[in-house]
Amino acid sequence: MSDKTARKAFTEGDVKQKAEWTRTIATSPSWDPATVKADNLPDLHEVADMLEELATVKAASTKGISLITTLTKLKPTESGIETRYPRCVGYLFNQEEAIEAVKANAGDINEAGYYPFCVVETLGEGIYPNTISTVWFEWDQDKGGYQEIDGPPKDLKGVCGFSIG
Repeated sequence: MSDKTARKAFTEGDVKQKAEWTRTIATSPSWDPATVKADNLPDLHEVADMLEELATVKAASTKGISLITTLTKLKPTESGIETRYPRCVGYLFNQEEAIEAVKANAGDINEAGYYPFCVVETLGEGIYPNTISTVWFEWDQDKGGYQEIDGPPKDLKGVCGFSIG
């Protein structure tokens, strides 16, 4: 990226360009601050704006991923123990969009009543990630859609990580 392009990115307010410019400079082994001319650099206010916007982007990226998992009714296993079978049907980076997808039965995730429960788990990044939030739904036959409920079915209280196993 040329200095003019980098300067333009600052003045146009393009966060992605700013992030790319910052990443390029920060990681470039050939970048030498002694060779940079003052007229090619953003002023202090532009740098402050860039840092604020990057903080906003970082905050948005740390909100987690919202995984949508449907669950069956209790069914007996071969050993006679009743269990529910989960199926992770998708994910969105925006929890509100994930909730709306469930309420709209997007992609017929209820599958004609086979999956009467659904959970939107918003998880952080990592191995065995922390659960940021959980929103439960139960299929309402009269309303023809999933309705938000106060918590999981009794047999699933205290259980998390449906989508990642």
